[in-house]
Amino acid sequence: MQRLRRAKVRVTPARRALLAVLRDPARRHPSAADLAAAVQQALPDVHLSTIYRSLESLEELGIVDHVHLGHGRAIYHLADEPHQHLVCDRCGTVIEVPDDVFAEVAATVRRAYGFTIRPHHFAMLGRCAACAQQEPPAHDPAAGEGGAAGEGGAAGVGGGPATGVPLTTGVRAPRASRDRGPAPPAGAATRRDAGRPPPAPPRSGPRPAPSR
Repeated sequence: MQRLRRAKVRVTPARRALLAVLRDPARRHPSAADLAAAVQQALPDVHLSTIYRSLESLEELGIVDHVHLGHGRAIYHLADEPHQHLVCDRCGTVIEVPDDVFAEVAATVRRAYGFTIRPHHFAMLGRCAACAQQEPPAHDPAAGEGGAAGEGGAAGVGGGPATGVPLTTGVRAPRASRDRGPAPPAGAATRRDAGRPPPAPPRSGPRPAPSR
């Protein structure tokens, strides 16, 4: 209230009721709809649009701040109680942590990129301790690799599977073998030689002199 008076802002019933709800320890992390419902319960004659305008003016004055909890609703709290929020994206648990938790991250970003982050407006998403214990252990992609040989044979070439059957190479058979079947054994007659008389055997002894 003192801050409203110092800013010369009128302390209306809607603003007074909003601040009372935000100070209530039983109402943790209220949304704008939660605040409006609580104020209307205490002041039924106050219009809904008046409550939202009052909430907006309190935020502009720096008295109230809001935080986006991931993809869900925004929640509101008093700006004189700075803190950060951790939100479990599995069960929705919201954990408040001290304001200086992300101070080192903010300093690193500012030093490396010249950018000043505002962590108060966004929560850090992750898994709470209870949900993290229920998750299966992370799969190690390196497990099972290394090209170990299977039973009955060596590992395949180039990391291929081990099948126990020798892999063929890329050498192709000669054209004669592919077009005409297997080569005949040495001394066998071919189709081209069929029907021809066999060659005369070589003569033995001295050859006769030519006639003149």
